Amino acid sequence: MNTWSRVRTEIGVAVTATALLVATSAPVSATPAPVSAPIPILAVDLGTLPGGTSSQATSVNDSGVVIGWSTTASSQFAVRWVGAGTSAGLIVNLGALSGYTRSSAAGVNGAGVIVGESDSSQGVGTATQWGPNGTIVNLGTLTGYTYSAAAGINDNGTVAGSVYNIGSGVVFRAVRWSTNGTITNLGTLPGGSSSQAEGINSLGVVVGYSYTASGQLAAVRWSTNGTISPLPVPSIYTGSVAESVNDQGVVVGRVENSAGQYFAARWAPNGSFALLGLLPGYTDSDPSAVNYSGLAVGEMTSSSGQVVAAALWAPNGAAFNLGGLPSTNYAGAAAINSQGAVVGWSETAAGQIHAVRWVLSPTALSAAGS
Repeated sequence: MNTWSRVRTEIGVAVTATALLVATSAPVSATPAPVSAPIPILAVDLGTLPGGTSSQATSVNDSGVVIGWSTTASSQFAVRWVGAGTSAGLIVNLGALSGYTRSSAAGVNGAGVIVGESDSSQGVGTATQWGPNGTIVNLGTLTGYTYSAAAGINDNGTVAGSVYNIGSGVVFRAVRWSTNGTITNLGTLPGGSSSQAEGINSLGVVVGYSYTASGQLAAVRWSTNGTISPLPVPSIYTGSVAESVNDQGVVVGRVENSAGQYFAARWAPNGSFALLGLLPGYTDSDPSAVNYSGLAVGEMTSSSGQVVAAALWAPNGAAFNLGGLPSTNYAGAAAINSQGAVVGWSETAAGQIHAVRWVLSPTALSAAGS
């Protein structure tokens, strides 16, 4: 997960647990809807690297390759899980660029090419790409910017991410790396100070956010030619962020109101806006990914912030609670592939954060509208 994305507690030993998939109908507002019958699913603890106590899964490709990061006894590195299903599979340390001491992985494409970032002991982050054969490539940054991080990669090998500086003020610019290494500055909305790319689809369409001239955070979409367009949001909301876009052009993200609450939202390919469901007992929701079928995943948070639920949203906006590992009320989903495999993180009974893969039964997927 990129440096500036939603920050998690640093967060492995395969343990399985049965969770409950609970649904609500899609809302016309952020008001919770009635709960339907639970559906059993399975949450699998993917474990950590040797000596590590925490991990997080950030993406999964259609072959079931899961990527993310794990701590070790002394650091944190990008990892790949191979063969993760109803068991944890094999965890592989991807390492970091030469001269860098830490790394994390954010995206993986169908060929198994992984992107993320490497960080030095001084905190300098550099966008990094790992090949299926273990090669590590420095993707670099734009002239005038010190740091970079990759957020995602499509099946054509095009990478989306951001470059940034940290000084008197943090300045970000959304960028796209082509397969020949060229870095394109995707720019901001007119008058905006910063922008960030959060997702990319197979066509090369990028989504994320830009500040406006008035300082408002606005969800945006960059077309394949780099044209930036704001995604429409009702005026009752004071900010918005786009997190993911599928190959049909469906975008998911969040909107925020003046009270600081944020709600999961979906934009259709034509730009029409709709809120996604919110489960009873939760006040905030935030999706992180949408798959080919329109299933979205993310998390919901209670008003106290002490309960975080991994969430799945059906194409019609209905919300489902994916549950987590046993004896916890703290979990979040980060990605979903075309087959409906979901990955993310969950607190363990010991209070650690571990990478998780949810195994959804055909019944569960059918209930979610896949």
